[in-house]
Amino acid sequence: MKCGVQLYTLRDYMEEDFWGTLKKVADIGFKGVEFAGFYGQDIKEIKKFLDDCGMVCISNHLRVPTERTVDEVCEELSILGTTDWTANIHGMDTEEGFTNCFEKCQKGADLLKERGFRLILHNHFWEHISKPFGKPFYEKMLEDIDNLYSELDLAWTLAGGYNPLERVKTYNHKIALLHTQDVKASYNEIWDDPNAVFTAQYSYKQTANGYGDAKVKECIAMSEASWAIVEINQYVGEMWDGVIKSYNYLTKECNCEGSK
Repeated sequence: MKCGVQLYTLRDYMEEDFWGTLKKVADIGFKGVEFAGFYGQDIKEIKKFLDDCGMVCISNHLRVPTERTVDEVCEELSILGTTDWTANIHGMDTEEGFTNCFEKCQKGADLLKERGFRLILHNHFWEHISKPFGKPFYEKMLEDIDNLYSELDLAWTLAGGYNPLERVKTYNHKIALLHTQDVKASYNEIWDDPNAVFTAQYSYKQTANGYGDAKVKECIAMSEASWAIVEINQYVGEMWDGVIKSYNYLTKECNCEGSK
């Protein structure tokens, strides 16, 4: 498994110095990056810069493609040299919202598959705790949409009340990427209103990878995913410190492949 980073982690630095941030990521030793937008930069120049730095684009992480956007999405992926488009979903506060999200992902996955690409779902907590169709929405999505794959976020899975390792064991064949987000966590699912689609309360202190409770090392050892991707949404301290600690943990303790 190779070691990458989700650049949303470094969003403040990307805004200030796009190219310098990418260079520092390469200097740390990451083999690939997952974009969360391109900050107005030309993607052909981005591809050349990645080549020069010895990195690859793992995926781009934005909205689920539609018939209107899929051709542009596929052109971007072709230029960047990857087959994978990751997305997350929102608007699941009603039964209708869940149905719309399901149909949108089903259509997006089929559109990409027809063109030789993959749609990969990045989860938050709500896909795990929400059960609008008698099972967690995460399960329904992966079981009922043939062309949809998972980018399992370990911390958010924990937030949804599930052991990330159990999710890896069950859906290994569908988990294409791992987000090795880690937390010291205390999560409590609350069902105040039996008619509500979902409601949850959780508290956490985000950590560098391997310093929390999300079973990062065990999940990596079990997983058939191709990339372990560092993501840290919030960090107490300087973000680069968390990123470097995460890289060192993944490469030294989990045997993930880096360039250094």
